[in-house]
Amino acid sequence: MTAFVDQASSWNREDVILRGFWGGRSDSVDELAARMASTTELLRSFGGRLARPWLEFTESPRLVPDDLGGWRDFVRRSVIRDDHGRPDPLSGHAVSIVSESSDGFSRAKFTVSAGEAEGVLSVPSNRFLLKFGEPSTGSSSDYPLDEEIVPIAGELLRGLVSLWKPDTAALLTKPMLRAQRGGPSRLPDVGAVSWFSPVVANLPSSLEGATLEAFGEGAILTVGAPGTASSSAEAVAAVRGSLLEQGRLLPAPPVQAVPPQVPGPGSLSPA
Repeated sequence: MTAFVDQASSWNREDVILRGFWGGRSDSVDELAARMASTTELLRSFGGRLARPWLEFTESPRLVPDDLGGWRDFVRRSVIRDDHGRPDPLSGHAVSIVSESSDGFSRAKFTVSAGEAEGVLSVPSNRFLLKFGEPSTGSSSDYPLDEEIVPIAGELLRGLVSLWKPDTAALLTKPMLRAQRGGPSRLPDVGAVSWFSPVVANLPSSLEGATLEAFGEGAILTVGAPGTASSSAEAVAAVRGSLLEQGRLLPAPPVQAVPPQVPGPGSLSPA
């Protein structure tokens, strides 16, 4: 388990997101359905708010499917449509689920846009986003991310990378994103904890202000001392700045020719 340091309350004052990106890759309805089913199981396995019932994020919310046939139907209904409202399966599918809210707590939301195969030059065309929103009442004590979500974020990242095989993924707050604006937009962000495949980063064996750990053919980068991660946007921006100065970060290719090799989700154990 990764410990997170600095002021714990700073996590609670901000939206926290865990997101991943990859280039064009053709994923079938069956593949996306299986990944969504496994993603829901992964999220539930961490307990707490993530173990609450998950709902389809649609105009008529209902519990997420409990079998692959139901997931296939949900994915098909989530096909991306063109400007005229017609299904455009070549553009992929956009599937969203949200945890059930109770006691005034904010919900977690997982969204994936995947299956777009041709890719685009400006940004990776496929992505997932796990968002832990601000507390609905505006009080940091209502959604103690430092106690429940942040300590498991490293394992969450590993699990989602194992399932979706992105080129890059990171745990970020809004201040971390703001601190990295103004740099090359096509290069990957650095978060408190990040995953980089070899196609987007040529990482050194060591890096001041961060620790590196092999994960499959890529690496997990943690900003901070060994076994900890920092909530400081300045520390995260400093590490990215160092990587930029060394020319270590690379733009994600428009098309993901070969998914990165990473440990399977079955080999990971939630903390």
